[in-house]
Amino acid sequence: MKIFKIAIVCFTILLFAQGGIAQSYTIIHVKGDLKLADGTPLKRGTKLNPDAQLVFGSETAAAAAISNSRGRFVIKKGGVSANSNDSFYLLKAVLTPVKGRMSTRSGKLNNLVVLKKFFSDTPLAFLGDKEYVEISPEAFPQDYQRFFFLRYQYLGETINKKLLSDKQTMIWDKEEIFKVDGEKIEQAETSNHELYYLGTNGSPTLVSSVSFAFVPREELNTLVDIIKVEESGSKELQIKAFTELITDLYGKPLTASVEKLFE
Repeated sequence: MKIFKIAIVCFTILLFAQGGIAQSYTIIHVKGDLKLADGTPLKRGTKLNPDAQLVFGSETAAAAAISNSRGRFVIKKGGVSANSNDSFYLLKAVLTPVKGRMSTRSGKLNNLVVLKKFFSDTPLAFLGDKEYVEISPEAFPQDYQRFFFLRYQYLGETINKKLLSDKQTMIWDKEEIFKVDGEKIEQAETSNHELYYLGTNGSPTLVSSVSFAFVPREELNTLVDIIKVEESGSKELQIKAFTELITDLYGKPLTASVEKLFE
């Protein structure tokens, strides 16, 4: 009888061990250049085990994955060190659960303190090539002489780009912001982004340094479709799941922009 019980215990331990080994993750979205150690690019549908070896093509490369038993995850380097001199990362070392990491931005910005907090608590995720940030016209009038502008460094030069507005919003237009001398440039070629407000006194006021990413429309549509399939609950639950994923991959989105995607 004792031998039989020992056999059952051993079988149970073996079963759990096999379950751990069999655990796998399916890629549902890839951001940037992310490959397996053998050079195979990660893509939607790729299945990985916890010991898969990954190579990040850039500091911002990342991916989203799901596990049927453990939920949604984000794959990104963070502060993790590479394994040995081969510069690869074990999947299990760069996996972060998505659940509970939701954050959004909402409400009109009606004073400098709120404005500074909004833009300094970054990164921000702008959904699509244009984003509209509500601004109090009383606190921050916007017209020909009074406006917000973004300052950044590009090839050793200081670039100032006036942000478009409709008097009650600050418009972040990717095409206009990242254009120098009529030529399109890449955001990755720029650095030290700072937001300023030029008021009535003619002297610019630094609002904050700011970090932001424009999430391409095709990526947004793909993620929305995935969330609608993976999260079969209410629209509110889908919005929550989508926001958590965007926050982990890119930054904090605006509430109104997220809700518009699920209309």
